[in-house]
Amino acid sequence: MPLKRLPFPTLVVASPTDPRVTFDQATAFAAAWGADLADAGDLGHMGNETHLGLWPAGLLMLGRLLEKARL
Repeated sequence: MPLKRLPFPTLVVASPTDPRVTFDQATAFAAAWGADLADAGDLGHMGNETHLGLWPAGLLMLGRLLEKARL
């Protein structure tokens, strides 16, 4: 996985209880990519089986990212 700054606004959304990607790893990825980091809370691994559905907190995060991309 590339670990260099990305040329566009980026957001890493991570859960401190993810058994696959630790929060420290997610923090390191965000730093390497020049990304903001959002703590998703106690969601574990946010894969297909999580079934987040219409996730209001995620929609707010997406909205903030889209605002950044417009600047």
